[in-house]
Amino acid sequence: MRFSAVSLMCAALLWGTFFLKATVPIMLGLLAAAIVFYWSLMRGYRLDAIGLVLVLNMIFWLSSGLVVGSLGLGSFVSPGFYNGDGRILLSCLPLLALAVAPVTTWELQKFIRQVQWVVVVSIAVYLFWLITGNRALAGAGHADEFHAFFTSHTGSGTFFGCIAVFAIVFNAERIKRGQLLFALVLLGPVFSSGSREALVGVMAALGWFLFAKRKNPLVLLPILLLALALVPAVEMMSNKAYNRTLGMFSQESLAGMTGQVEAGIKSDWAVGDWNPEESNDKLETGDVTTLVRMMLWVYAGKRFVDSPIVGMGWGRFNDRQLTLIDTPLLGIAFDGRRVFNTASAHNSYFHILAESGLLGMGLYLALWIALFFRARKAETLFQPLQSVRAYFVACQALVVYLLACALTGHALAAPSVMVPVVTILGVGAAYYRTAVAIGPPSADNPQEHTHDPKPIG
Repeated sequence: MRFSAVSLMCAALLWGTFFLKATVPIMLGLLAAAIVFYWSLMRGYRLDAIGLVLVLNMIFWLSSGLVVGSLGLGSFVSPGFYNGDGRILLSCLPLLALAVAPVTTWELQKFIRQVQWVVVVSIAVYLFWLITGNRALAGAGHADEFHAFFTSHTGSGTFFGCIAVFAIVFNAERIKRGQLLFALVLLGPVFSSGSREALVGVMAALGWFLFAKRKNPLVLLPILLLALALVPAVEMMSNKAYNRTLGMFSQESLAGMTGQVEAGIKSDWAVGDWNPEESNDKLETGDVTTLVRMMLWVYAGKRFVDSPIVGMGWGRFNDRQLTLIDTPLLGIAFDGRRVFNTASAHNSYFHILAESGLLGMGLYLALWIALFFRARKAETLFQPLQSVRAYFVACQALVVYLLACALTGHALAAPSVMVPVVTILGVGAAYYRTAVAIGPPSADNPQEHTHDPKPIG
C-alpha cells in the first residue's frame, strides 16, 4: 500500500482537529508536521516565499515576547502556554512544514479524499445528534447547540464552517450537483453550533464566490429563495443562535452597544483584572456576549493607540496588573503578571494591533495575502484540470472565510479553524510550487508535470 509522510500528516491533522477532545491525533499530526519540516530540509528542499513570511512572523512574535518578558524558555514546556498565547505557533506549524515539503498529484488526491470523508462523517454525526438529541454532542448547559467533539460552540462552528466552505465551493466549481447538495447539508452543523462568528465567515466566503466567480446575477435568485425557505429550519436547528442573531439588530441592543463603547472608553480596567462572568452588572442590558466584545475591542484600541508601531508586546493582552512605559507611541508592557489562558480581544485585528502594532499586523496580513494570490496563480495554471482548479478556487474562499471569522473572534490563532485552513492552503501552495518547478501542464498531457500518470479530475 502506497503512503507518504505528507499524506499521513495531513490526515492526522484533519481528523485530529475533528476529534479535538481526543488530543492524541492532533498532537501526532503536529509532531508529524515538525518531522516533515526537518526531514524535507535534510533532503535539500528549501523554504518557499510563503514559508519565509511565516518565519518572519514567528520571529517577530517570539522576539517581542522575550523583550517584554511575557515569554521565557520555560514557556515552551508549559502546556498552559500552548493553550493560550502559544496556540498560534501550533496552528501555523502545518503550513511551515508544507512550505518546504513537495506535494505530488497522488498526495493531493489522497488529501481531497480525506476532506470528503470528513464531510461524510461530519454530516453523519450531525444527523445523529439532530435525531437523537445526544447530550454528549451538545454543549454543557446548551442542549440545543451542536458542539460535536469540540469544547466550545465557536470551535465547532468555525471548524464545520471551514469544511462547509471548502466542500461547497469545490463541488460548485466542479459542477458536481449531487455532491454540492450533499455539501450544503454542512450548513446545518454551522447553524446548530450557535457560532455567529462562523455564520459571518460562511456568508462572506460564499458571497465572495458568487460575486467574484459566478457573476451571473440570476444565480443568486434560487439561492435567495432557498435561504428564505430555510429560515424556519434555522430556528429549529438552534433556537438560541436564531434569537441571539436577530436580537442584535433590535433598537435596545444597538443602544446598548453604543453605551458599552462609551463606558469602555471612560473606564481604566484591564482584561486580566476583569472577569466578565462576575461583572455583568458593569454591562448595559442586552446581549452580554456582544457587549463584552465591545469592552474588549475598546481596550484593544486603547493599547494600540498607546503603541501603534510595535504594540504592547506579544502575549501581554490578557495579563493582570500591567505596567506600561510612559513614552509617546511606544506604550510597551515590560511588566505584568502572566495569565496563561485564551482570553483575547475576540477580534484578531484588534488583538494583533494591540499586541504587535502596525508592524505585526502588516507581517501577518502579508502571509494571508500571499496564500490568496498563490491560489489565484494556481487557478490559472491548472485551467485544463477542472478538479485541481476547483481546489484552488476553494482555497481562495477559505482565506476570505478565515479573515471574515477574525472580525468577531481570534480566528487567526484558533487551532480548531486554523489547522484545517492552513493544511488545505498549505497542500495547495506546495502542489503549485512542485508543478512550477517541474513545468506547467500541457494541453496534450496535463498530468506530465507531476511524475504521476494517474489523473486527478
